[in-house]
This record gives sequence, structure tokens and C-alpha cells, in this order.
Amino acid sequence: SLVVNAGGAVTQTAATTVVTPTADINAAGFDVTLMETGNDFSTIIHVDGVNVSLNDANNLPLGTINATSLTFGANITSYSLNGNITLSNGSLTFDKSVTMAGNSQLATGSKDVTFQGTVDGGFALTVNSTGTTDFDKAIGAGTALSALTVDAGGVANFDNTIKTTGNITVDGTTINLGGDVTTTGGGK
Repeated sequence: SLVVNAGGAVTQTAATTVVTPTADINAAGFDVTLMETGNDFSTIIHVDGVNVSLNDANNLPLGTINATSLTFGANITSYSLNGNITLSNGSLTFDKSVTMAGNSQLATGSKDVTFQGTVDGGFALTVNSTGTTDFDKAIGAGTALSALTVDAGGVANFDNTIKTTGNITVDGTTINLGGDVTTTGGGK
């Protein structure tokens, strides 16, 4: 494993390749900026920082992220989620497809969460936001999620199909469904 315990901001001057089982970057109270276009995190990356910016030339494997804000670079081809992401004051946008590699909870307070690509994988996804939660593409079309919970408290938009093998729970002021909803294996 790679462990970085920083007493200040974390930046880089050249592309980084990380192949250890996990990469932990601890910069609580400081920014983490890893935006080189040639980065290749082939391992789960965990980050604790203020304003966190990440880029990858391929899939970006996200673990636990605690930050004020989280932004992604333009080179990322896809995302995998295997941990909780908690943002105290930032919207969260996944501009490419997301594969669930473990149960994950995303929390953004009153800020929006947007999935612009598909979401697949046999694990549970929970989204907590009092802003707007948008799923622009199919959820579980390739591999059904084990469960989906959206505790929106605001607006939850599902613009395509939703498939899970377990429960789908949506709490929100406004819920917009734009496709079929399917649960199997005892889901509700």
C-alpha cells in the first residue's frame, strides 16, 4: 500500500502510476491536486483533504473520500466506486460510466449528485443529498445493483431504466421516472 501523510497540500509535477493494493492520501485541512493527464491509479484511492482534484488516463478507482469538494479531470474513461464519498460543500458529477466495486454511500449535503453515464455492478449504492440527484443513463442494465437508495429530500431524476436484485428506496419531494423499474430476488 501507498500511504501519504501530508502536513500541507499534495500536488504533483509529473504523471503518477500507482499499482499497490490501495493508495491513502491523508491531507486533512489541505488541498489534494493530482491532475496530470497521464496518471494511472490502478488501485483504490482513498483521500482526506479539502479541495480534492483527481485525474486518470483510464478508470479512476475511488475508495473513501472525505473533502469539501471533489472534481475530476477530463481524461478519465470510467469510474469504479468502492467506498464512501462525503463532501461538505460540493456537488458531485460522474461524467462517465460508474461500476460499483463495493457498497458505496455518497453524501453531498445540499449539493447535487449527477451520473451522466451508466451505473452497473452487483453492490449497493446510496445517495444522500437534499439537492438534486440525476441519473441520466440506465442503472443496472449491464449488471444489476444489489440495492439502490436515494435519500434526496429534494429532487430525484431517473431518466432511464433501473434494475436491482434488492430494494429500491427513494425518498424525495419530487421523483421523476423516465424508464422501467425492475427488482428481482425479493426486492421492493
